[in-house]
Amino acid sequence: MAQALFVVGIAAGAAILSEALAYVLVYRTEHFQSLKDQALRGAKRFEKMKEEAVGNKADKKKKQMDMLEDNLKGLRRSIEVTKAKSMILSGLMLISIYHYMSSIFGTAPVARLPFEPFGFVQWVSHRNVAGDDPRDCSFAFVYLLSMLTLRQSISRLTGFDLRPDVLPGGLGTPS
Repeated sequence: MAQALFVVGIAAGAAILSEALAYVLVYRTEHFQSLKDQALRGAKRFEKMKEEAVGNKADKKKKQMDMLEDNLKGLRRSIEVTKAKSMILSGLMLISIYHYMSSIFGTAPVARLPFEPFGFVQWVSHRNVAGDDPRDCSFAFVYLLSMLTLRQSISRLTGFDLRPDVLPGGLGTPS
């Protein structure tokens, strides 16, 4: 149990470090802030146009809305390109932490599941673990689950998460 908590703690630290790296390299830059502000203003204008697109002027509004939506998609691509540098560095950092943890734990199980996993989940959870008990799980499984949940949670808590459901074209933050 202590080993599993150690793995979760390392994953939490890595997630926080990854978000800090993203903040330094991306989120605090003027370029990113400018793109984000343009996208948010465009999304508000798009929503307003959508509400007004009724009656005789609907065809003209439709053309304007299509142009605005294309502009927003372009802004989304620009933001994704801006974020790529930090994502690559975060990925390299997470891989190096995984390699370090692999050298610490090796084939020792770090946790024991209260149930016997099925098929693919058993293969992932028992990967590189010595022994035949399928309920034993490796550090890789605990690390993977921790990173998947903690990174997203930390990103949302810090407010850096750009949710894809707010802006047309798949980019946005809650307003």
